[in-house]
Amino acid sequence: MFNGINEVLVNLVSYPVLVGSISVFVISLFFLIAKKKTLKKEIKLLLIVMLIVSTIIIGIFIFLVFAFGNNHLPALPVSVN
Repeated sequence: MFNGINEVLVNLVSYPVLVGSISVFVISLFFLIAKKKTLKKEIKLLLIVMLIVSTIIIGIFIFLVFAFGNNHLPALPVSVN
């Protein structure tokens, strides 16, 4: 059971998901700003929901970056002779 959950989480935390979320964020924000007068109410609601979901995904990625950082050592290991 845990292997399936692990595979799903690994696929969710990947670069294509981040790039897709950023592109959905930018596109929906563009349409909301540029065509706010001509959009139907349903389309506007859909764009707002997509904007909120993509913002949450991007926020999770930013949290993961600050929480876990990079995998480099802060200093080179010192050998003891």
